[in-house]
Amino acid sequence: MKESDDDEDWIAAEKALEAACRLPGGKDRIEALKHAGRLRSYAVKKRLVKEAKQK
Repeated sequence: MKESDDDEDWIAAEKALEAACRLPGGKDRIEALKHAGRLRSYAVKKRLVKEAKQK
């Protein structure tokens, strides 16, 4: 079964967050966490827009 684009976006965001958490502390980790947060936010917004259009 093919996952929807929304699911793929969410999975990518989760993987980015996991990878960022494994980095040692410092500037690179902070930037990676920010990026993961942006990916997650994008995935949530995309899902909400899709749900609103279906109503």
